[in-house]
Amino acid sequence: MEKGNFQKAEILFKQSLELQQIYPHAYHGLAMLYRITGHIEECKNILEKLFKLKPSIKNSDNVLIYQEAEKLYQEAKNISQ
Repeated sequence: MEKGNFQKAEILFKQSLELQQIYPHAYHGLAMLYRITGHIEECKNILEKLFKLKPSIKNSDNVLIYQEAEKLYQEAKNISQ
């Protein structure tokens, strides 16, 4: 994604989620990709799926991902209004 190959990045994020459905980093990465490419509704949808997983994930490493996801969600909501 950092090199601008958004199509390949989207495929890889989706493949990651197929292999491991509870992977917050992949959800966040896919949401970021959708935000960057202007697909705001898709961004919000992915983040909403991530938020539904939050109670089942206790890993402290994921705390930052959720904090960033909440900021991204608010940004996406503001854009879509």
